[in-house]
Amino acid sequence: MDIVQRVKNIIVTPKTEWAVIDAEPATVESLYKSYIIPLSAIPAVIGFLGSLYFKSFFGALIGSILSYVVGLGLIYVFALIIDGLAPTFGGTKNMMSAFKVAAFSPTPIWVASILIIVPLLGFLVPIAMRERYEGREKEHIDGVATYGRFRQFQVSTNETFLLKR
Repeated sequence: MDIVQRVKNIIVTPKTEWAVIDAEPATVESLYKSYIIPLSAIPAVIGFLGSLYFKSFFGALIGSILSYVVGLGLIYVFALIIDGLAPTFGGTKNMMSAFKVAAFSPTPIWVASILIIVPLLGFLVPIAMRERYEGREKEHIDGVATYGRFRQFQVSTNETFLLKR
């Protein structure tokens, strides 16, 4: 099955897709090559791009590679845990079924990780926002919010009240 169609089916119609996944023949190697490696690269690549804003190129690259490799290994560890716990929940031990669950369960997270790129859109945040609140008696409050490069937020206000005698 096409990887894009599989992702769509897992997210949109998971109940029917899990039945299809269960019936398909697969190996650990085939799932890593055709599904896990490409999809788990999404958060690594997007995380790398997002990290460039805060880290050096080398630091961002090393961090992304490490998180990618550890993530690939954790899929197998999760499969071992799922397989070991299956009898506790009334299931039977089946390493391949456990590996399928571990391989396909993170799909929505991998796809949603595209949103990590949002910090790169920081240039869309206004440099300053100004507000003025005026009261009935000509009193007013002026507020200014400014944003720095590293999401620093500063607010200053100026209040002017006219008192009647």
